[in-house]
Amino acid sequence: MSAFRNTIQQFRAHRLRRNVERLAAGEAWLGSGFVFVTETGEALFPGDATAEFKQLAMEARPPRTPP
Repeated sequence: MSAFRNTIQQFRAHRLRRNVERLAAGEAWLGSGFVFVTETGEALFPGDATAEFKQLAMEARPPRTPP
């Protein structure tokens, strides 16, 4: 499968997940028009995404062992 086809599949899967979130949010959905949004449709702020990534990366790291 080409990288392009894989990318398209990933965006379609993301759109499906976002539609599920939109339905779950009901009237609280803000519909900002952005592709990557919060659970209520608000635009994601780059700093929030960066902070979440850093937190997940720290949690995934094995604990340090003393030398």
